[in-house]
Amino acid sequence: MTEYVRTRRRGLVTFVCSVQYFISSGLIYGFSVMYADLINVFSTSRLNSALIQGTFNLIAIGGGVLWTLPIKRFGIGMCMVAGSLLGCLGFVTSSFARNFQTIIVCTGVITGTGVSIGSLAPFVVVGMIYNEDPGFQLALLAVSGSLGQMTVPMVYEAFLTYYHWSGAFVLLASIALHGVPCGLLIYYSRNLPVSKDDKDASYSGEVSGKELLSPVMWLYIVIIVILFGTGKLKDIYDRKTPVINLQ
Repeated sequence: MTEYVRTRRRGLVTFVCSVQYFISSGLIYGFSVMYADLINVFSTSRLNSALIQGTFNLIAIGGGVLWTLPIKRFGIGMCMVAGSLLGCLGFVTSSFARNFQTIIVCTGVITGTGVSIGSLAPFVVVGMIYNEDPGFQLALLAVSGSLGQMTVPMVYEAFLTYYHWSGAFVLLASIALHGVPCGLLIYYSRNLPVSKDDKDASYSGEVSGKELLSPVMWLYIVIIVILFGTGKLKDIYDRKTPVINLQ
């Protein structure tokens, strides 16, 4: 592979990873827009509705490490495809839900597991193909995630306005399918050299799996669990704490 072709291929993979993280990050943080509608539709408490969002965010952000063994066996690209299909399945089944427990299982667990690979894999792939100096590319991923958090919630709002909550889940399922072409491109670029000095290396499934097993990744998971766990405790405390009117 010539240097020109290798540079263009790495740029394309970086762009695909940015799109992947843009949509995955937006889907995770934009789900809070559906908070009020789920309360009204299922006539449930704010605590139960927050449980849906908390479960989805926890698994979607911190569940990437669960893909370690599948990545080692099938490669990170195929796992991204599988995660996209899993996320689509969870959203579609949520559109037929008749109680909030079904939404917790379908969106919180199933879709959360599928989206989790999309929020972690871009950093693993970019960090390996630019292992000599990935600073700019990782910053680009961070910016794309922030843009997703800003723009995708507006998409949630539009879906809820024009298609009600069940139609919104179906349309979100179509957005979740973006990971299929992204994963396929990464899969067929798996033999891309990871540095100029090591032209025989590639981001294979085994190497990517080792990256996911690093202590840094486990520390990342612990931090996410603490953040969302303490947030849920605060909701319970606010619910049980009486409000005293001094007037």
